[in-house]
Amino acid sequence: MIKNLITVLIIRSILTAERCSLFSDYNKKVSLNEEVNPPKHRVLNLIGLKKFSDLDPKCLFPISKKLVLLPDEIDIIPYSPICLEKGLMVNLPHFLNNKRPGIIRLNKIKAFDINNDLFRNFDNFEFISLEFYESDLNVVSNGSNSCKKNEIFFKNLSYISFSLSIKYKTKTCPLLFSYLNIKVLAIQGLSNTFLKKNILDFMEIQNSSKLYNINSLILKSYKSSLTKRLIDQNIFNNTYCIISGLINFIESDTFSDINLNGIEILNENFLSLFQDGGIWLNAFDYFIEIKISFWENYDFSNTDICFFKYVPKNKTTFISVPLYSLEPVCTCSMLIVFSSYFNLKIPKKYFSLWDTYEKLESIGCLNEKFLNTCNLNKNLEQCDNELKTYSSDKNKLLHYSLYIDFIGIIVSQIISFLGICFNAFSIFILLSEKNIKVKKLDSSYSMNKLMLINSLINLAYFIINFLHIINRCVQINGIFCSSIYQSSLAQYYEIYMVEFLGSILKMWSGLSLISISIKRLGLLSSKNWFRNKRLNLKILIILIIISILINLDKIFTIVLNRDIYLLDEEFSNEFPSRNTFLLSLKEPRYLG
Repeated sequence: MIKNLITVLIIRSILTAERCSLFSDYNKKVSLNEEVNPPKHRVLNLIGLKKFSDLDPKCLFPISKKLVLLPDEIDIIPYSPICLEKGLMVNLPHFLNNKRPGIIRLNKIKAFDINNDLFRNFDNFEFISLEFYESDLNVVSNGSNSCKKNEIFFKNLSYISFSLSIKYKTKTCPLLFSYLNIKVLAIQGLSNTFLKKNILDFMEIQNSSKLYNINSLILKSYKSSLTKRLIDQNIFNNTYCIISGLINFIESDTFSDINLNGIEILNENFLSLFQDGGIWLNAFDYFIEIKISFWENYDFSNTDICFFKYVPKNKTTFISVPLYSLEPVCTCSMLIVFSSYFNLKIPKKYFSLWDTYEKLESIGCLNEKFLNTCNLNKNLEQCDNELKTYSSDKNKLLHYSLYIDFIGIIVSQIISFLGICFNAFSIFILLSEKNIKVKKLDSSYSMNKLMLINSLINLAYFIINFLHIINRCVQINGIFCSSIYQSSLAQYYEIYMVEFLGSILKMWSGLSLISISIKRLGLLSSKNWFRNKRLNLKILIILIIISILINLDKIFTIVLNRDIYLLDEEFSNEFPSRNTFLLSLKEPRYLG
């Protein structure tokens, strides 16, 4: 009996140790730094999680007894893609310090069940951020594709973010966000181009606006359109909407039948929002402020008046822009875009609108003589009904560079494959019996030897370049992006094999070609160049050392990028990070 009890206890302790192995690193760090150098921000990394049931708050014992020692951030990377299912008995709040802002980052989620408990466990947190990466926004109900949910009580949730590495779907069930008081919902990585199609729209559920309470919606896109099914009238009613990135087009009915608390648009240029003449602005039949910021300089030129042909006049739609763009003088285009300021009274609480009004007044937009000189009705009648197209040079340059990158990957793979085939064939020929029987004193023997060395070097280089595809990515979730390009293995391969060894092999290949040329010259001129073997060996060793030293800096300036959590900045992150030495010198220069 005692023996069986001991056996059970041993097995239980082994299983507990195995289950708590994910927490061992964090427990060690906390025990070491608790008294010496306590960190301001504690991060619990759970890498290789097989199922959520393996997460046991007791694994943080005795740390869990001290609230201050609990992590502020939990990063979960499962062993394989998992589903947020109904009845998921994981009480993640027990792992976090609820007295401080908390962050939970989840990777590799293949499906979201609308009845999952994860979103409803943080009602007692002042601020909690749920961030999702490398996942599919595939919404299911009890494991099926139905879109039904029982009525339950509302719970509070501060922030939900779907990063640019999320794959979206059309006709997505919106009940995932129902019965939640969400302060901010961020949807990033939207795109609709040949290189990347990542389109999101929601299934329409009539008269369901009472199921949602979302204070703010953030949409970030690259060349994506705004549609009615994306900004759904039931999900986002009475929501403040922030839209940033490159917007292809705004459909005319995008904002129809929806009441928004305000709209803020950060776009590359102003005119790209008015390619339909501003028809989309006619959907607002209530007071609303639309803040539009843009990166490019724009002066509301009179030649652009047709872009604003359908902008509503005498409506309660107020557009505000950065004040510096309303200089130096008023234009006829401004009279159309800002017509609401001249005909309607602005509520006192909207200070930014009053600032815009005063700026328009200072540059002469309220002058009746100027208004008469514009003759707006006549000029607008001359505009055709065709859609206007506008694209900035910077936008085109970025778009073309992505196409060049994609074509470059294809061409590189073809050239590398042909290089492997031709050099392997050359090696086979040079090692054939016919060439082996050639006497060493024969002049062709040394030539064949040099050609063999060159082919071996080229073969190694093309193999390295062919496998370089594991670290290539045009756009995340786009037409081509290696699934492991952010991994440590792919980054180390880029640093040591492609950049370091590949550069050395290119130099050796060039040197071998020079040697072949010198040998060929010796055969033609009946002169025997480099007859001294010792001297040749010394020169060879020196050149090898120089080639290694020249490329040695790549090991130190190109470093591993461990910041895999990319929310919205796709084009500013490299894997691995390059030119880190120059960047480190740049910072102190500005400190002075």
